[in-house]
Amino acid sequence: PPASFSGFGLDVDSMTGFVAGDVVINDIEVFTHIDGSGLSVNCDLTVRASTVSIVGDYELQPDAADPTAIDVNLLGSPGVSFTSFTSEYGGVCDFFLIGDIIQAVIGDIQPTVTNGLRDFLADPDGSGPADAPIAEGIETALADISIAGPIGQSLGAILEAPLFTVDEDDDGITLGSDSSFVADCTPPAGAPDLSASYHVDEAFPTFGPLTPGGSPFGMGMCVSTSAFNQLLKAQTECGLLLTTLTRLNLGGGSFPILSDLLALFIPEFAAFTPGTLFRIELVPTLAPIVTGEPGPSEELAELKLAHLVTQIIQEGNDAVALGVAVEARLGLEMTFDDLTGSLVFQLTPPLAGDVVAVVTEDRVGIEDLEGLETVVLPGVLAEVLPSLASSLGEFPLPTFLDLELQGVEVSAQGEFMSLFADLAPPAP
Repeated sequence: PPASFSGFGLDVDSMTGFVAGDVVINDIEVFTHIDGSGLSVNCDLTVRASTVSIVGDYELQPDAADPTAIDVNLLGSPGVSFTSFTSEYGGVCDFFLIGDIIQAVIGDIQPTVTNGLRDFLADPDGSGPADAPIAEGIETALADISIAGPIGQSLGAILEAPLFTVDEDDDGITLGSDSSFVADCTPPAGAPDLSASYHVDEAFPTFGPLTPGGSPFGMGMCVSTSAFNQLLKAQTECGLLLTTLTRLNLGGGSFPILSDLLALFIPEFAAFTPGTLFRIELVPTLAPIVTGEPGPSEELAELKLAHLVTQIIQEGNDAVALGVAVEARLGLEMTFDDLTGSLVFQLTPPLAGDVVAVVTEDRVGIEDLEGLETVVLPGVLAEVLPSLASSLGEFPLPTFLDLELQGVEVSAQGEFMSLFADLAPPAP
């Protein structure tokens, strides 16, 4: 019959330059058959142990053939030990006198089993392509952790994440990847086709046992300014900020965009018939960028919009009443939603002077153009722009080995924007 066991456990401890992996198998039972040659007899042998411990050290590195995968190699030979080891012979081997003689010839079976299991678990070809069984099992488990696919698909982008390093130390394992985002969509009408994204040279961060805020954590994930700007570029090409507003939320509630409402800020709209309906269309010509600096009020990141074309269009005849080019400097915050397992983006209202508006089309005859550009429009846009955070969507994160993420902190680790979380079994 096949071998059996009641359960097993794996204890992994990251050390400098390797990972110590201890496997414990409980209540193991192995059934064997002794095949005697010549005049010897055949009989059964059953080996049992309360536990078998398999101790090994493993080196992790990017796979040379597929750098999106992790190559796991056993260092040296594994250690094997048993507790409450017993062996039980069956058939002729257990007969009086004959069994005693046969068992005396065979001797203590435990060293034979120990050495056989150690040989089976060893790396068959050292530094060659074949892997030790447990190393191969760890590789298979790690291959089930997919980061690029789920994140890229949910964001409408192709995410490539080849590893350039796997570093083990006493605080944990760091996986470094040269990530890139590329648009993966049918571009909507009006979306720009951009040739490049904004790059910032930043040093890859190092992680310790605590978050920048001083909390312990199970896993940290970070993204560079350049990678985030690649994502913003890809999303802009797929329709990010390409928005039509039919209502305005100006702090006192949400209202339809009527000529009466617009006339409160731009008197020239009073010339339209009361109740004339308008819409506001936003068309990006450049992707928003994060600069690598904190936000204006020390938010996680500074986000800049440039040449966001804004048009006030009359419903019915689609005539452009007023066209404005907008640039703005805002603070970007991120929070982690434990229920959805996603990063949620928030834009903070810009400070005075951080919104610039330039009129590009005037079909209503603006009299005080300077006042409109320097006072009225920046004030209105400061109220409207934070609502654009919803168009950024959410940044979903995958589960890891069927463990869920529980947010600990979102902050900057070095120059990278980072999420720190604990790993927990899914709720029943």
